[in-house]
Amino acid sequence: MWKSLVIHRKELALQNTLVNGQCFNWKKLAPDHFQGILGDFFVTLKRAADNDTHLHYMTIPDDSDGKFLTLFKRYIQYDTVKVQELYAEWSLRLKHFKEIASHIEGVRCVRQDPWECTISFICSQNNHIKRITAMLEVMRQQYGQYICDVEEPVETDASSKEEEKKEPLKAIRKIYRFPTVDELKKATEAELRGLGFGYRAKFIVQSVKMIEEKGGDKWFESLRGKPLEKVRAELVTLMGVGNKVADCIALFSLDCADSVPVDTHVFQIAQKLGYIKGLKFQASMTDKLYVEIGDAFRKRFGDKAGWAHQILFAGDLDSFKEVIAESKKRSLGEITKEENVSEIKGGAGKANPEEGPKQIQNVKRLKK
Repeated sequence: MWKSLVIHRKELALQNTLVNGQCFNWKKLAPDHFQGILGDFFVTLKRAADNDTHLHYMTIPDDSDGKFLTLFKRYIQYDTVKVQELYAEWSLRLKHFKEIASHIEGVRCVRQDPWECTISFICSQNNHIKRITAMLEVMRQQYGQYICDVEEPVETDASSKEEEKKEPLKAIRKIYRFPTVDELKKATEAELRGLGFGYRAKFIVQSVKMIEEKGGDKWFESLRGKPLEKVRAELVTLMGVGNKVADCIALFSLDCADSVPVDTHVFQIAQKLGYIKGLKFQASMTDKLYVEIGDAFRKRFGDKAGWAHQILFAGDLDSFKEVIAESKKRSLGEITKEENVSEIKGGAGKANPEEGPKQIQNVKRLKK
């Protein structure tokens, strides 16, 4: 059963939030139409093209008691952050931010489960979004609890118009939730390497053990609300977690809104915008340089610097160039339309006119 949540497109744009490198549990079916796994739910999210105010959602199992809605509101920080207010404040003060943000609306930082977020970003090292998403899908299939079956269309190469007219083929896809600490600790390094996790397999196995020893969810929750420096210092004790991965976990799951994950890409953005001068990126970045770059964002955007970073980061992704181009095209069309109307009314003036490792394939669950 479809239900709806009142949240304006400018407060939550699905494309700009769900597939911009902060989470890897969503799949785009069409513009403003996504499916994903959140907690124990398989979720479909959809916006109508002519409705900017309502987000429609459907879940399996059905959200009869409102449990999913509570979880989703927490996930998108529905009650705590007003994105349009941040956009307005930063656009008023910073011209370069206004130019970028005006074409990328509704970017939010999601509030993920810290355990899932940690494993996800350990997998993100020297990787790209498409492959990280595929790796985590395999992890769910192998070690997570079953949720449901869903029917999906099978991609085919239609060689003729007759083939195109046929009913599209469909296949059953089994959906699993993200594994718990107890479930994933059964995984061996050899198994994970066999599933395509490479050198990250060792990091995952060791970090799972360390997280369990530290107290699991209770340890993560003990970090919430602490200053970024203390949260980062705790997280980097995990194997495979450096400053950047720690700051991703802090920003996207532990409420450290001032966290700015710094890598080559973010360094280049800071350079291009004039935030840092006279600094050269180093492959093995010192802690001092890392903090200095993050401070350049915090100086301009304050305690929500991580949110501003995410907007600027999304605006610089190759996958968002098309989104920005389409936005500029719409803006130009609206200006032209207004000028045409003005000309008709007033009678004066004229209108101005990835290459990377092969994606991991679905595999059968290993026998325990």
